[in-house]
Amino acid sequence: MGYMEELVSKPPAMKSAGKLLSSILLLTFLHPASAQCPAIAHPAPSTLDTPALRHTIVNVAGLNFDQTLSFLYRFQDAVRCNDKIAISNQVHYPLLINLGQKKLHIKSRAGFLKIYPTIFDENLKKAVLSQIPDTLIANQYGVALQHGEVWFGQTISKQGKESPIQIMTINNDWLRE
Repeated sequence: MGYMEELVSKPPAMKSAGKLLSSILLLTFLHPASAQCPAIAHPAPSTLDTPALRHTIVNVAGLNFDQTLSFLYRFQDAVRCNDKIAISNQVHYPLLINLGQKKLHIKSRAGFLKIYPTIFDENLKKAVLSQIPDTLIANQYGVALQHGEVWFGQTISKQGKESPIQIMTINNDWLRE
């Protein structure tokens, strides 16, 4: 019996399992960062809950404390793993990027992925990965890394619905000087 005959003669459940397995393998190949980069443990937001940090996130930026820290940790994990797909899913489009003397407005995930290596250079990655919650800064528009390299926050739709916390602006201009 040849390969094709054997494949055709398998019970339907086996064919479905084979398709599922090949889909998982294909996704792992297309999205290898998740398979090669194990998660690291982060402190629980409650252990970092100081009056100053809570004031910065909740009172100044108007964001949920636990959601903000969880977002920061997911973002750091994605950067550490060089998982550009995960990062692109954390972005609000259009995304403003200040890159050297240029201001870019990235309108889509495809556009972001195309210029990802230019944006997320070693300096920006180092800034993201070295960020600790105590040194986050904020204003009425959102929360940023210590020196304003990445700003994240929420948008509100015309219907009054809040978005999840997302990256709104990336400032990679001063890092290049």
